[in-house]
Amino acid sequence: MTTSPHRQRGLSLKVKLTGVMLLGIGAIAAIVHVPWAYISRRNVEQMVSQLHEESFQGARIDAASFFDNVLATQHIILSSLENGLIDADEPTAQGQLYLNLLHANENLTWVQIGFANGDFLGAQRRDDGLYNLDRRQWDSTLGELGAPGSDLAAQQADRKIQANAFLATGDEATIPGKPDWQIETYEFDENEIAWQQVDQSQRDDFYYAPIRPFYTAAWPTPGESVWTDVYRFKTGNVVGLDAAVTYQDPDDNRLRGVISISFGLRRISEYLASIRPPAEGLLFILDKDGNLIAASDPNVLADTFESETEAELLSLAAVDNPLLQTVNQALEDHTVVLTDLTEMAEFSQFDTVTKERYYIAMSPLGRLDWTIGSVTPEDVFLAAVNRNQRRLLLIILVLLGGSVIVLWQISDRLLIGPIMSVSDAAAAMENGEFHSAALAQTAQREDELGQLAEVFQNMAAVIGDREQSLMAQLEDLRDHGTGMAGSQLEVAYYQALTERAARLRAATPSQAQFPPSDSLSAYYRALKERAESVRSTRISGAEVEQLLRSEAYLASLPDGDLRELANGAQRVVYGAHAEIFQEGDTANAVYAIAQGSVELLSTSQDVPLRILPAGQVFGDLTLMLDMPRTTSADTRENTVLYICDRELFSRILRQNPQAIEAVEQKLADYQDVLADAPLWFGDSNPQLAAGATWPEVIAQQLRQWWHGQLMES
Repeated sequence: MTTSPHRQRGLSLKVKLTGVMLLGIGAIAAIVHVPWAYISRRNVEQMVSQLHEESFQGARIDAASFFDNVLATQHIILSSLENGLIDADEPTAQGQLYLNLLHANENLTWVQIGFANGDFLGAQRRDDGLYNLDRRQWDSTLGELGAPGSDLAAQQADRKIQANAFLATGDEATIPGKPDWQIETYEFDENEIAWQQVDQSQRDDFYYAPIRPFYTAAWPTPGESVWTDVYRFKTGNVVGLDAAVTYQDPDDNRLRGVISISFGLRRISEYLASIRPPAEGLLFILDKDGNLIAASDPNVLADTFESETEAELLSLAAVDNPLLQTVNQALEDHTVVLTDLTEMAEFSQFDTVTKERYYIAMSPLGRLDWTIGSVTPEDVFLAAVNRNQRRLLLIILVLLGGSVIVLWQISDRLLIGPIMSVSDAAAAMENGEFHSAALAQTAQREDELGQLAEVFQNMAAVIGDREQSLMAQLEDLRDHGTGMAGSQLEVAYYQALTERAARLRAATPSQAQFPPSDSLSAYYRALKERAESVRSTRISGAEVEQLLRSEAYLASLPDGDLRELANGAQRVVYGAHAEIFQEGDTANAVYAIAQGSVELLSTSQDVPLRILPAGQVFGDLTLMLDMPRTTSADTRENTVLYICDRELFSRILRQNPQAIEAVEQKLADYQDVLADAPLWFGDSNPQLAAGATWPEVIAQQLRQWWHGQLMES
């Protein structure tokens, strides 16, 4: 009789039992976690909806108050003129009124009146906290209209024709002269509650009120208050809009001019920023065509605010801001038409690039067909929840690890150990070496394993008795000459007993078999190699410091200052042919090339001005000269840059004047890159007028920056 071949052993009973227990624990954890996560998300969505509604409601109330204040200010001026409280041709009393109105309404930029003869009188709020009283006068009396048929009337008629020709053609040859332009600068003394004049200046430039946007918007509809489109103000280079209304002389009923109240779009953006910090997402306002009016991050509208040309609103699709690009994609996906919105609409948008979810809401503002919107990353609300989830997961993993150890020990003591003792007893029984004491402890258990051990003990006793009886019978047979028959019987008995023991052993679980250690070692080797490859792509703080030392004037800095500059640099990875900045951009950072290369390009040339390899520092000269970028910068390949922001770079260099000589040497080496400097400094530079050359002007500009004499833009 042949025995069955040895079967390949699988997972041990101990491993299987531990796995079943862990699966049970995991199932319970999932049953608890999944509903909890769903409820948490629902609660967040409700909280976001309430936040949007409260933000929009507050913005609508403040917008209504703001627009009402604009119209109220306009009405005060109009009624003061019509009732004779102030005279239209008397600039002093008017100017005081305009200054007081502007001071009382902090969101206004201009309070002004433009006259039909081309004159202008207005008060302007400056960014530095001062106020300008601006008077531009063509004729001897402010706002005077010549009597029909008079020489003055003829002059004013010719002036109007020439100004309109200039407006149509832009030909300066048609300009009818220039007005007497006086600017008085005032500061309001809070202690004395009075205005103090701090400066007075003149300006030599052409200005004719009837061709300005605020005037042309109101003139066709006398007595009706109208809002202009967004445009760039002549003075201050501010982008904004006006509420304008015509002024009619109460004595002769002739239209004398247009009263206008102006405010810059940046004021709206600053207000939005006050109610929604950048870390919490973005509030924004769109016009009916989907153009961006304002945003809680004023930098989003930098191109609109700082362009040297006429103001041009950016469409939502053209704004270079990730949050607003997500909003634009959501509006396209949900086919939202802004003019059809009558109440708040909410969306949830998942960005496949950033792998983040965003909450978006849009609602009519109630003024000028504008729409207010909000976009908020989900992490703003779920950051704390996700952080607690990670902590909970860590705790669960620790508990599971401890549970595995405990379960392993318990299963070995209470289950696997007794089973193995029964298996060993069966093997001993097969070899004829079994002793009943081997199962004595297991047989004392009161569960099924105890019963199994007791059965084995009884079976071993019966088998032992039968073996002794059989051996006695065989001995008798040998004694009677039947040795051959007895020998055959003995062999048959032992063969049957061996087969039975083998079957018992095959049905009994074996000890756990662990996988060979080779696979575990290979796993750790692969993990270590992966960690080494990741570390090789990082550059340490000391290496950044060494990178900056490649620039001569930076190498002259004290070790502590250079280390501070290196530690403050931000690492940014660019792909090949990526744009770093454009010609004309504001210089707000300095760049050091750690890996790759960069080319400097100019719109005036077809080939790159320079190709900068790794180890070069660029963008520093235009920052120190306080001028826009004179070139564009693009990567030529995959490139790693370290970027130092303007504030940190300026502070460290200004406290180390010994480095200026090295900077001037670099300035001399970059004359080709700065060849277009006159375009950025302007043709009216006083040093140039005094006979200085452009390199001398640039060098003086550098020293002024170094000593902090230039105003930060």
